[in-house]
This record gives sequence, structure tokens and C-alpha cells, in this order.
Amino acid sequence: MGLRSLTRPITDVGDSAKEAIDSKVDEVKLRMVKGFSSLFASFLSTLIVIAFVLTAIAFLGVALGHWVGSLLGSPALGFLIIGGAFLFITLILLCFKSKLFVNNFIRKFIKIFFPDNNE
Repeated sequence: MGLRSLTRPITDVGDSAKEAIDSKVDEVKLRMVKGFSSLFASFLSTLIVIAFVLTAIAFLGVALGHWVGSLLGSPALGFLIIGGAFLFITLILLCFKSKLFVNNFIRKFIKIFFPDNNE
């Protein structure tokens, strides 16, 4: 029983610690990949929904402009009124953007990167 047999458990502890650290690093990498994948999927689906909603709003705005214009006897006045209404709605959304958008996005990001394991 020489000096070599006494130092062997110490090297085993070092190897075990290295394996534990490597496992933790791999776990963190996997969580990051999962988080970024969920974030990208959420971003892409939101972008697609926004594109369809904006297209629908554009067509509805044109139809509403024509309708208001026919009621007033002036298509230009109808489009002007509808354009003003859209501008007013945009200003209201800008005033409340943090409550409507920013806080919701922050909650969504937190839910993606820090999922509640109790659910």
C-alpha cells in the first residue's frame, strides 16, 4: 500500500467534480436552446398573426372608407375620416404601449426562460 493508493480517491473526487460541472453546463445549454427555440417559435407565430391582422385591417379600412365616402357623397372625405380614426387609435395605443405590450412581452419571456415546473 503505497502513496499511490492514498491519492487515488482524491483524483476520483476531482473527476467526479469535473463530470458534475460538465453535466450542469450541458443542462444550462439545453435550457438555453429550449428557451430560444420557444422564443423564436413564439416570435414567428406572432409575426404571422400580425401580418394577417394588418392585412385584414387594411381591407376593412378601405371598405369602411368607401362606405363612409358613399354616405357623405365624397370618397376622399370618407378616406380622410377613416385615416383620422386610425391615427387616433394609433395615438391611443402609443400612450398605453407599456401596459399593453411591454409588460406582456416581459411576462411571456419570463415564462419561456423560467418555466414553472409545478404546472
